[in-house]
Amino acid sequence: MKKNLLTQLKDIGKNMSVNELKNISPGRLMDLLNIDKAQMKDFADYLHKEYVLSYKYDFKCNNCGANCIAYERKIKSNIYICKSCCAEIENDVILKKGWITYNIDKNEMMGLDEKNNIDLVSGTLIENKFLLGSNKVIELVRKRDNKMKIFIGSSKEAKSEMERLARFLEEFNCEVVAWSDSSTFVAGDFTLESLIKVSKQVDAALFVFNGEDETWYRESVVNSVRDNVLLEYGLFVGTKGRKNVIFMCKNSPKIATDLLGIKYLDAGRGDFTLKNDIKVWLERIC
Repeated sequence: MKKNLLTQLKDIGKNMSVNELKNISPGRLMDLLNIDKAQMKDFADYLHKEYVLSYKYDFKCNNCGANCIAYERKIKSNIYICKSCCAEIENDVILKKGWITYNIDKNEMMGLDEKNNIDLVSGTLIENKFLLGSNKVIELVRKRDNKMKIFIGSSKEAKSEMERLARFLEEFNCEVVAWSDSSTFVAGDFTLESLIKVSKQVDAALFVFNGEDETWYRESVVNSVRDNVLLEYGLFVGTKGRKNVIFMCKNSPKIATDLLGIKYLDAGRGDFTLKNDIKVWLERIC
């Protein structure tokens, strides 16, 4: 059933724009696939587990009546704050009153492999394995009983990419420590001292190198990584070791000469591919 629906969805998706698929209602998708509510819920759950689909909630603020939109990742990690009146809205209220919209990643949907390792009946990876492009099979077996604690660092402007990475890590059963968490930098503490303390408490770290600052370099303007992010990366490498600290590039930043040759994550790749790269890293360091 899921195999047929996936094939049908791909055929339909070919003629739909990326934005259409990112804002499609359950009712419309039910009509396009000609299925009932129970079948739609089952298929949506499968796509969600395969990281092709995420949820978006449209609702009205109880305080000011403004139209609000909350994304799945946001309501999992924080209390929603209305942008119009700054009222705090509990997650339970959003889940009960929000109108669900499906956010389908077209690239991930079209690349979902229904022939090799995905069991479309149960919606899981066959025998808890996945196949890399090199045909190397990696067992998805935890080598440790406790959750890995991963720090994620970025600039404020790259916070959305940090949250994207945090979602992947949480799906891999990791405990995420983000720079934006209130517990990371406590009022009255010196920032550098807090970072040193965190670097000793976590198992590994992941940084977002966003090319957001323009700098003059050898008679030309280049996109550079925020200096504090580079400082934090170096601090964590010194504490945890190079293999336990990686970075993801966005907007083609100039890479420091000393870091040339290090394989990094590419923010421009689709979620499915990026998540597989993170999984390989986690399997190596756990």
